[in-house]
Amino acid sequence: MLLVDEENETIDSTTTNSDGSYSFLIEDEGIYVVRIAVTDLLDDCDDLSSSSRDWPVVVRMFGGSGVTDVLAGSRPITVHIGDEITLDLDLTCD
Repeated sequence: MLLVDEENETIDSTTTNSDGSYSFLIEDEGIYVVRIAVTDLLDDCDDLSSSSRDWPVVVRMFGGSGVTDVLAGSRPITVHIGDEITLDLDLTCD
């Protein structure tokens, strides 16, 4: 899981807990996006989708030899100090 700011800079990264939850400590108010790598899931799925309003974007990152990683990204979230925000990826693999 990556926390990315308005300038597309990675601010923090983490892994999910055993229950699937994750958290970031955000020190500055602003607009952020949460991204998760889904490249490995694409190997097992013909169609990977999310029915969640929170995760409408898939970003493909290309290297010299083609796609190097695929990230699902949340909608932009305005964060104020003290906010607790819940997002549900709700991925479907067909």
